Amino acid sequence: MTLLTLVLPATGSDPAHAFLAAIAPHPSAYTRLLLHPPGTIPPPGLPARPVPPAALPGPAAWRHRRGLYRLLRRLHPAIVEIHDDPALAGWLGERLRPIPVLLVLHRPPAPWPDPAARTRLLAQVTRAATPDPAIRTRLLDGVHRAMAHCTLLPQDPAAAAAMLDTLRQDALRAWSQPLGGPI
Repeated sequence: MTLLTLVLPATGSDPAHAFLAAIAPHPSAYTRLLLHPPGTIPPPGLPARPVPPAALPGPAAWRHRRGLYRLLRRLHPAIVEIHDDPALAGWLGERLRPIPVLLVLHRPPAPWPDPAARTRLLAQVTRAATPDPAIRTRLLDGVHRAMAHCTLLPQDPAAAAAMLDTLRQDALRAWSQPLGGPI
């Protein structure tokens, strides 16, 4: 099976925890590994591993980000799925290519970035999804048409788990396609 890493945000997210706990019992085409900040309790039902912060000077959020990046480089996952942390998803999407990065939003980011920043974010992540129609609408508002991609996940956990597997397969296929001509 292909390794999928699920990443919880450094600040914690109750909706992400609840969502991951709900879909954990449902089968997946991937071997799942949940990476979480040290000191947080991961949702039950998924194999989990804390992210060791980088031994660098600086804020805790930066050390977590660098530690996560180093851990992902060692794990060599086929796909990375970030929950509720668009800034981290964009940052990793830039640095981990050709590993696809999938962003799943359960709650709106505060503050909402402007349309240009959201367009850039959607260019950096391979796929985006949310179970909330209002978040999807707001995320895509004013975004360039070429980057306006965000799948609405069903509320049923089994259907959401199946839809995520489809998005993961789509993300992997997107990165395996050769470019259609000269750049």
